[in-house]
Amino acid sequence: MSVPHGYVLLVVTGISQNAAVEPAFALDPDQSRLVAHTGSPLLCLAGPGTGKTTAILAALCARTAECSPLALTFSRAAAEELRERLAVTLGDGLLPTVSTFHAFAYAIVREFGPTDSFGRAPRLLGGAEQEQRLRELLTFAVKEGRIPWPPELAAAIGTAGLAKQVRLLLSRAQLLGFGPEELATVARNAAMPEWEALADFLGEYLDVFEALGVLDYSELIGRAVGIVSDESIAVQLRNRYPAIYVDEYQDTDHAQVQLLQALTTATSTLVAVGDPDQAIYGFRGADVGGILRFSDDFPLANGSPSPTLVLRNSRRFGSTIGSAAQRVISRVGMGTLSVAVRRDHRMPRYARPPRDAVDVLTFDSTAAQAGGVADRIRRARMHGEVAAWSDIAVIVRSRTDIPNLQHALDAASIPVDIAVDDQPLAANRAVSWLLDVLEFAAQPSLLSIEVAESLLLRGPISLDALAYRNLVRKLRQEVAGPIDPRSQDSSGRALNSNDLVRSCLVDPGRISRDLEGLSEFWRIVDIVEGARVVLADSKPVAEALWTIWAATDWSEQLVVSSGQGGRAGVAADRDLDAVVRVFDFAEAMGADVSGAASVLMWIRDLRKQDFSDSGLSSRQRSTERDVVEVVTAHAAKGREWSVVFVVGVQEGSWPDLRQRPSLLTPERLSDDGIDPAPRHSDLLEADRRLFYVACTRASDQLVVTAVASSDPTARSGSEPSR
Repeated sequence: MSVPHGYVLLVVTGISQNAAVEPAFALDPDQSRLVAHTGSPLLCLAGPGTGKTTAILAALCARTAECSPLALTFSRAAAEELRERLAVTLGDGLLPTVSTFHAFAYAIVREFGPTDSFGRAPRLLGGAEQEQRLRELLTFAVKEGRIPWPPELAAAIGTAGLAKQVRLLLSRAQLLGFGPEELATVARNAAMPEWEALADFLGEYLDVFEALGVLDYSELIGRAVGIVSDESIAVQLRNRYPAIYVDEYQDTDHAQVQLLQALTTATSTLVAVGDPDQAIYGFRGADVGGILRFSDDFPLANGSPSPTLVLRNSRRFGSTIGSAAQRVISRVGMGTLSVAVRRDHRMPRYARPPRDAVDVLTFDSTAAQAGGVADRIRRARMHGEVAAWSDIAVIVRSRTDIPNLQHALDAASIPVDIAVDDQPLAANRAVSWLLDVLEFAAQPSLLSIEVAESLLLRGPISLDALAYRNLVRKLRQEVAGPIDPRSQDSSGRALNSNDLVRSCLVDPGRISRDLEGLSEFWRIVDIVEGARVVLADSKPVAEALWTIWAATDWSEQLVVSSGQGGRAGVAADRDLDAVVRVFDFAEAMGADVSGAASVLMWIRDLRKQDFSDSGLSSRQRSTERDVVEVVTAHAAKGREWSVVFVVGVQEGSWPDLRQRPSLLTPERLSDDGIDPAPRHSDLLEADRRLFYVACTRASDQLVVTAVASSDPTARSGSEPSR
């Protein structure tokens, strides 16, 4: 293999049981220094496209010849990708351990933590299940007077919005290592009675969850830290993993840093790789200050700060995209990092020739913008500017920007995929239909005209317009009889078509099963009745859902569509993913959600959630399809496409500097107690980092679009962003 001038060819031997496999890496000098480093902590700053994954991969291969290294990263998709690359590189030999922080912490809890009387480790809760249980516990605690809940917030008890806020506050407290007493002290000092009440509740919450044998993700890391604080266990783990590599270190939180400190010493091989300019997960508890403090948090044996290495060669794009991105990020601070480190990090050398391009387009409205983007994408594909649809991505700041774009792309016959991470579970069309049927079974009076129509027009029934009109005509003839051609409601008024369908679904007893042309009507009636029987027997919600699903041939329909590919195949994959996840969620609830009343509450909670407990990641799914991906900037992190459209970059949208008032302000809890409300400059820096991440996903062409309209009704602003 040819090696560029100045690069090092690293060949790692003696690892694989397969003699034909000898991993070789063409490394630049900076990457080689990362691979060679052992025996102390090291921070490596790696900007977009600088080869950090290759360097980590090479380092893991090199260490595997000597010991059993550990790699920690922040998403299941990233961990799976690294495992696959290691398997290809090392063959069938012993592979390094690659894990997310949470999975590794859970492994510690399972191996060293206490178990229940049956020897089982605690079960992990997803965010959705955690919110539901929190809501129930808090409602009972307040009603029974066990916590001093402020009277002015009494109306919020039992709402999904409050449950989400409580989850965020308690999660943040646990990530920061605050127990009930510490949180109560902070609350009293800040004169925040709602926090003080929740400090009392935190103890009850932890006790109940422990009794149930469940554990939430925020408590998980803290539990692992507590276990590893036992020096004998810490020594076992240090001996097991003498070399640790952490990817995306800028996304760590306080508890994860504590876990790393417990797992390492000043003479351990600890390499943390990250980029403060790509720190975009502060809303999840990540602390951008962590990467800036690394050298002090992990000093050398003599007490001096550990060194910082910068990967200075960018391979993803040329100087055109690079310079544009640097103009955005140059106004964001880098803490106390030295001038030399800042310069090397912010001014990389571009290995590619400057053939990349940046375009800025403005439109009169959001609709025109969506149509313009679709037209530009279609022309790029038709004219051969890209080899496949999957070489293109559309990146937005918020999920609310996606529907307009999806509609425009669909109208242009462009195959498109929306990241699972960017769609709440209940918003998926398959899950929505299942929930509609389940809700109707639980309480028929809740059936709306719109849902009655959709039960027959969507999902596994999916009547076309002609078949639906024929069905309505048959129902009208049956209900009205031969005398009056119009059906009527109880007051004698004529029912329109959708009123009629709803009325007949709620009371199907007046329709004869012998009448021809109503097979699909009776099909949905029988599906609902089957679920109603399950609910009447107080069976778990998962059993009711399965009864609905098994009564249809929808799974077969979706599998066939998936195999056919194209837009229908992508949609079928998305539906199958979502159905699997809703069944997982329902199964996790067990017998806690059974019978009509609790099922209705479960459905309402699920519909109010604005996040997804993702199963299959968008990266795993979409890379298997030739589709244009539409993703938020957060979901695009760690990805790369040839052509990227960054859409909706106008004042008021991107950056979005609005203060977001919340009932409990959980984001203000910090390791120092309570932070002041975020400043305008803090919000601007956060959005600049997010925009920088979006722009640096492109390798060949970056297209930035905005709405520039004098029309005051134009959405989100009338001028392009600063």
